[in-house]
Amino acid sequence: MVFGSLNRFNHLDKQEIVKAYKEAGFVYLYCSIEQFDDKALAEMKKRQGTQKISDSMKLLSQNELMVGVSLLYGLPYETDESIKATLDFTEKWVKEGTIKWVEDPPNLINVAVTRARDALFIIADFEKCKSRPPESILRKLI
Repeated sequence: MVFGSLNRFNHLDKQEIVKAYKEAGFVYLYCSIEQFDDKALAEMKKRQGTQKISDSMKLLSQNELMVGVSLLYGLPYETDESIKATLDFTEKWVKEGTIKWVEDPPNLINVAVTRARDALFIIADFEKCKSRPPESILRKLI
């Protein structure tokens, strides 16, 4: 059986904890980056900063756990720099293969699409998206 967990980066900052997830059979953890910017994270009262997120991502990658993340835009306190930092950080871990695109269950994308007000940003490998089954919501979006 393949399974994962909804989690927080500030709970995944110790090797023994991450290793315990791996040994228990977890293959996937979903966490919120929201914005990779300390000021924005403090405004959201996330109780984690960019260093904690970075350290946790390194541990998750070293333990070969896949990670799904959520990013949040349209905040009154975001800046061009915070948006760029968020996208750059996410891209780094996508290229390393640690962050994976989430489409299952399909409802996850439905929720994102229905809540988008002004824009919807999709970070994905479009060639892989095109190869998804015709009924795939992600394929329909591109």
